[in-house]
This record gives sequence, structure tokens and C-alpha cells, in this order.
Amino acid sequence: MDMGDMMEMIDDKKPCRVYFNLHKRLFSVTQKNERNNWVLVAHVREIELKKVKFKVSEAGRQRVLREKRKNVHAFLEGFCFNGLANGFRPRRITYNPYKSDSFMCPFMGIERVESSKHARLYIDRETNKPVITAPAMHIN
Repeated sequence: MDMGDMMEMIDDKKPCRVYFNLHKRLFSVTQKNERNNWVLVAHVREIELKKVKFKVSEAGRQRVLREKRKNVHAFLEGFCFNGLANGFRPRRITYNPYKSDSFMCPFMGIERVESSKHARLYIDRETNKPVITAPAMHIN
């Protein structure tokens, strides 16, 4: 199944949760099923979201600090859409559980990023590392 087919499996009317999958080196996308459980619907190299919330489970973060081993505890929640607003200068959003308990935008001096109107997540082709960006004026 190619990326286009994967994106078609995402329902843009339902909220989705997106996190970086360390084993697949892709973003995993989950959505709620008929039983109201979050289930995996796709793995993608890039995705754009609107009405974004940046979420970190403090219990999961504490487990990372205690065990010194990564686990899924931080993700973005929003609605999948195509066409990030043009004309806005994107800023990089980062998260490091050893340095902070939230997503951050160090390039703007913002210590906590909790939401944004838009966000783009993609795998950098040169470094093969995940990148999260959001328009500077939409970061809260």
C-alpha cells in the first residue's frame, strides 16, 4: 500500500492522533473506532493537521525518565487536511522528555506549545528524522 492509499484511510472529519513511530521511522496515525478506542489507521511520511493540540502524558514521560527508554507518550491531536496556510513562516516545534514536560518552540523563545491552528509533520529526506512545524503566528 502506497502513501496515497494510506492517506485515504484517514477520515478528515474525525480527530486523529499522530506520533513518530521509532521502529517504522514514519508517523503513526490513529483515530477512534466505533467502540471509541484509538486504533491505527495509517503510517505516513508527512501529514498536515488543523485545530492542533500538542499533548504529553506526564505518566508516560515519567516512565521514560525512570526507565531511560522511549515509549509513546507524546502526540499531536487534530484534524487531517491538505494545504497548510501559505504565506506564514513555519517554526520548528520540538519535544525532548529529558528537557521539558511539553512541546516547545525554541526558535521563538516559547517554552510551552499547547496548540496551533495548523501543523505539518514530515520526515526530513536528508536526515530521516521527524520534523514538526507550525506557522509562527498560530502557535499558542
